[in-house]
Amino acid sequence: MPGIELTAKRVEKLRPRPGRTREIYFDRAKGSPPGFALRVHETGRTYYLVYRFGPAGKKRWWSLGDADAMPLAEARAKARAGRDLLHHGIDPKDDEDRAGRERAAAAEHQRRTEIAESARPTLAGLVDRFVDAHRNKYRAGTLAEYRRIQQVYVAASPLGSLMATDVRRYQVRAFLEGIARRAPVMANRVQQVVRAAYAWGIREELDEQLEANPAAGFDVHDERPMSAEERTLSAPEIKRLWVGVDAIDDAGQRRLPLEAAAYLKLLLLCGLRRTEAARADWRDVNLKAREWRIPAANRKGAGRRGKAAIERELIVPLSSTARALLQELGPGSGPVFPTVAAVMRGRPYNFTQRAREVIGCEFGLHDLRATCATGAGEAGAAPHVVSLILGHAVLPGAAQATRLYDRATRLREVKDALERWAERVERIAASEDGDLIAFARESSAQS
Repeated sequence: MPGIELTAKRVEKLRPRPGRTREIYFDRAKGSPPGFALRVHETGRTYYLVYRFGPAGKKRWWSLGDADAMPLAEARAKARAGRDLLHHGIDPKDDEDRAGRERAAAAEHQRRTEIAESARPTLAGLVDRFVDAHRNKYRAGTLAEYRRIQQVYVAASPLGSLMATDVRRYQVRAFLEGIARRAPVMANRVQQVVRAAYAWGIREELDEQLEANPAAGFDVHDERPMSAEERTLSAPEIKRLWVGVDAIDDAGQRRLPLEAAAYLKLLLLCGLRRTEAARADWRDVNLKAREWRIPAANRKGAGRRGKAAIERELIVPLSSTARALLQELGPGSGPVFPTVAAVMRGRPYNFTQRAREVIGCEFGLHDLRATCATGAGEAGAAPHVVSLILGHAVLPGAAQATRLYDRATRLREVKDALERWAERVERIAASEDGDLIAFARESSAQS
């Protein structure tokens, strides 16, 4: 094995001697560590430190690096470091292997940590995974509402981007109180979804650090059960609504679009749920027959399993007033209330709040349904007719089995009741203040 003073230029030019496929050149430069060598072969050049180690003095070759990539000075420095290890009784090759294993282990640990970190959900991700995991459990309407809450409220807030494990109760409270200032009931709905998502995540052990539910243990808005059903509009409020939805501003423009005004009036006249009416399609409206059919798929309880399942359509007889409102809108094709339906899927509170501002009356959309039911009863409708107007599955005073087998629609009775109620609404809308007081007294006496 020849010895030679290695220089950078010589390293580039050195080749095996004739007749050999490889050659080892030991460095004889002044100050070079003993055993430092360059191995030249047909495919490249590699620096080595050659030494003996152990009781048997076994000869070992430690590869320092590729000469095409590693400068000569760096290779010599690494060889000197290896000699220092030998002086302390450490095999540099084994030490490098051990360091390599440690580096590999550290890299693997880092990789696993990054994977675990990427799997840890944010608050928005946790709610999204919760909703997706229950896609076959909840009915379509509930699922759509949960997805809307996730997108409109959770994902759109700064809190949604925080890791679920980092969210604290005071942050959730502040987040919900911000919603409650605009929509108190919606704040409760958002809290319900977030609380359920955390409970599910803890139960499923999505993250070993997910242990507490920051959305549980407090109330943001004290919501009385069934409060909307207890609210009915008085005669002056009915007039204010009926006249107010047609109000014109100073520029001669309608403050509420014709479609929105007709929608509110029809809720009052027909007693429909807000979503049942908003999803209406012209193919379900027969103005000639004076019937508005609500498909089973659009009704509350559609897609639900068990006793609460809704499998029947609802036929709503149209009063003369209701028919005139629909004639003014159409007839056409496609959705009857396309703009209203889009708003109801996004931010229904904004629609109701705009209507309140225009009309100057505090009310909820469900209040119109309650007012229709109460008004029809005051106009002489029997309890079972009011139940049919509302589309309830159980007739008052009748056994559940009776409703199961009794498929009679009693459309004539329902039509007469809705016609009398519509006439009553028109009389209220056309009345002066003194007549409104009389209406109020009449309603009070009848109740």
